[in-house]
Amino acid sequence: MSDLEESRSSYSSRLSSYDDSDSAISVAWSSHSVLVPHKRPRPPVPPPASPGDIYDDLNTVFEWNPENLMIAAKRKDNSPGRGNRDLSFYGMHLAPALTLKRVVHVPQLHKQLARVVDIRMDSLRERGITLPPAGYRRGIYVREDTRGHLIESDRREMRNEIDVAQYLYRSIPRFSLPIASALTFHPEIWLSVLRWSDHPQEGCHAIVNGTFGVEPLRDGLTRRGPDGEPKATVWDYIDEENFKHLREIDRRYRTLATWQILKVSIGVDDVMPRLMTMVYNGAFQWKRCRGDPCMKPLNQNQFRSGHDSADTLMFATDSLTDATPSGATTPLPPSVRPPSPPVAKSHSQILDEAFVRGGSSLEKFQSLDEIHQEFIAEQEEASRKRREARANGTGGWKPPGYSYSAWPDSATQRFPGESEAGSLDLAPDTLLMEAWIQSIRDNSTLVILHSGNLEFICVRHRESQTLYVSDILHLPCMEDPKYGKTALGVYLLAIDDAIRRNQLDSAVDDAPEPPAGVDDIDESDAQTDASDESAKKKSRTTPPPTNRRGRSGRKRGKRKAVAKEKTELTENVIPIMLCPLVLKADSFLKEMMEEIASSARSVLLMHFKYDLYDTVNPGIFFRGIRLNSAVDTSSPPPTTPVTRFSKDDRILLVLTSELGEGAVGVVHGGVVRVESSHRKTTELKIAAKLAFTPRQQKALIHEMEVYKRLSSKGVEGVPKILGEWHDADEGGPSCVIMSHAGLSLRDRGGKITPEQRDGFMAILKSIHAAGVSHEDLRSANLMIDDAGNPVIIDFERSWIDGDEVQYKKEPVLLRRILDAKTMKRAPHAGTPADTGVTVGKGKKAESARPVGGKRKSEDRDDVPSAQADDSKTPGTSKATAEKRVGNAEPSGSNVVHGPRPGAGDGDGASLRERRAGGMTLRPLKRK
Repeated sequence: MSDLEESRSSYSSRLSSYDDSDSAISVAWSSHSVLVPHKRPRPPVPPPASPGDIYDDLNTVFEWNPENLMIAAKRKDNSPGRGNRDLSFYGMHLAPALTLKRVVHVPQLHKQLARVVDIRMDSLRERGITLPPAGYRRGIYVREDTRGHLIESDRREMRNEIDVAQYLYRSIPRFSLPIASALTFHPEIWLSVLRWSDHPQEGCHAIVNGTFGVEPLRDGLTRRGPDGEPKATVWDYIDEENFKHLREIDRRYRTLATWQILKVSIGVDDVMPRLMTMVYNGAFQWKRCRGDPCMKPLNQNQFRSGHDSADTLMFATDSLTDATPSGATTPLPPSVRPPSPPVAKSHSQILDEAFVRGGSSLEKFQSLDEIHQEFIAEQEEASRKRREARANGTGGWKPPGYSYSAWPDSATQRFPGESEAGSLDLAPDTLLMEAWIQSIRDNSTLVILHSGNLEFICVRHRESQTLYVSDILHLPCMEDPKYGKTALGVYLLAIDDAIRRNQLDSAVDDAPEPPAGVDDIDESDAQTDASDESAKKKSRTTPPPTNRRGRSGRKRGKRKAVAKEKTELTENVIPIMLCPLVLKADSFLKEMMEEIASSARSVLLMHFKYDLYDTVNPGIFFRGIRLNSAVDTSSPPPTTPVTRFSKDDRILLVLTSELGEGAVGVVHGGVVRVESSHRKTTELKIAAKLAFTPRQQKALIHEMEVYKRLSSKGVEGVPKILGEWHDADEGGPSCVIMSHAGLSLRDRGGKITPEQRDGFMAILKSIHAAGVSHEDLRSANLMIDDAGNPVIIDFERSWIDGDEVQYKKEPVLLRRILDAKTMKRAPHAGTPADTGVTVGKGKKAESARPVGGKRKSEDRDDVPSAQADDSKTPGTSKATAEKRVGNAEPSGSNVVHGPRPGAGDGDGASLRERRAGGMTLRPLKRK
């Protein structure tokens, strides 16, 4: 028997045995619930349908193709929910162990996925498993007529990638997930333990991320009926073994498959057709920056992505032959070896052959493309006529005296840069890079690239860093198999892959620890790591989430090289300390800041050293901010690319964290390393802001103009700009380096002191005096630096020479924000009358009356102040204030003063008064 036949037979037998365990519930169901075995009886089961009837109805799902989606005429760049970063730029700094090394074309991949459905259905028929009738539960699974009506009612013109993602869910996962869940875990009911969701990508490209995974288990534990008794859920139909699998899968792999959803593609020269040519020719190559390596890599991986399921890869790629992929650490099975170099063909030939293998043709695709073009031309012509009608005043009713010409284009632009493009053009290699990075974060094996009418299905192999890519599928015209069966095969294969991977990763977790005397593990950390075993088990196969504050995995043991490198990055770090009005008068610090801003150092080499990133080739940046869509007026880089620079000509920027993101781009924390050939290397703690799109870069240029205005007016309490840079590569980001402002009031927690509150108000007053209105005052933009000084940041929305209305509104807004963040100033020990404080000229203030109506002036000297910083009351002498601080009890003291003779003779009122710090208390009312 050949290797191909053996792999198919082994996979078929494995699926059959897997189905036997899954459907054992239909043969011998426990009389009690798995979750609450002694409180809930067995849930009701619908009467079974006739096998022929339900299988015929399932075939209508399998033999279904979506209709051709039309593109709505829209204004330029209106896709909502776009992020603030270019993920392909970050991908150039990805750790070498995580990059995509090879792309392999698998022409028959979609047919292999359909075989997964056939094997599962044949197994159910052979064992006589009866399925519930269609439409048992409304909205979960319905017959063909109702399903078609729901899909058609949701269909409309696709304006952007958000519309494509919504239509994809309403036409495929909404009906396929209950089928996949029932065929795998609970064949007695059409419910689902699976979920599909989508969210806009964090990058600057028009992409929506889709995810497929297991529903949270808490949903099955908390539902109760109207009478308060626990209500049966889908989890009660799952046996103990599968319940254990689902619980562990939900903990390890929150995403089983990843979707990258784009706008509807038009034309043979769009990104999806061009990707087909690149995959066929094997022309993909991971992009790297052009700088020569100048720092040692960290040699660490923040997480382990886990094992690959050999069965999944063999079944998906069993049509491939020949050599082993280069770079694989171990030889792959013969059935997954890539084919020989392809025969040279034109772009049209490659597309036509791929479409024919999927049941369509290039002619059909072009005919639908012509319909698209005609429809868009009609919509654009109608839109042009409407604009002309509005301009001529004939575009419908308008208020008397209203004129469209009275509103210039600049008036509709609320913030700087709003008229510029907010997205970046997407290329085929960029799409593959971003899809690969997202699959790393999701820790998924299957990756689907979807654009409405076109789709690629990809299988990721972690060990060899290879991506196996299918033909381009023209969904409206698919034949043998049609799209309904192919999509269901994706869900079934992803579930099976997660179960097999969970078994492999569980075996590794249960394996004994390696001896502590291994050479590359620091023995001093062995005991510490042993205490964190439970945390490591959870993080070993879970990638760090996208959120910068999320939990990230950690590798076993600390590497000595890693600890050494981290020490090198932080041992000479000098944070910038801002005093309330001027920079700290330190000659060495000033000299270093001047060195960073010096024009002699004309090159900045950018490194990323956090999360997934470990730069090998640094990015090369030159001085000046550039607007990518405009002509570059700064000094051009040399015509011959220079990749190596001397220590005296360069500055090293090492970004080690993400501080936030906004309208201008992404803000990173890190250090600037200043090297020299004749003195010791020094580092400075900074914040760096990266702007990627023309809209962000225009807003960044505007923000720099505001900072220059504030600097020329001598305004302090705002970040100090240390340099402006742009990427040497065409279309790269712009970068601004500024002083590190500390933590925001939103993130630092706790209260600020009254002095810090007054400092914020003074800074805002000086900003207004310089003729600038901030326009974005909120707690996230109010910072406290390392020295405890207030700083106001983020001036991208600010206006120079603003109106007086904003100058009046902003102090009120800032005061409202600070009042909620400022600690209360406790009353001082003595009243003005007791301490001799004069109010006005020659007048003494009246003292407050204590509880009981008697004055207790003799008790006030030993009462501690509630805040040490406010020990000196305005108007008191220095000696009195020092004496009061010296007599104060330390913070958190548990000492309770007893009654003193002559201080009310120990009555309860004066004792309560002293315990309350001298505050006047109301007498307790008795009933």
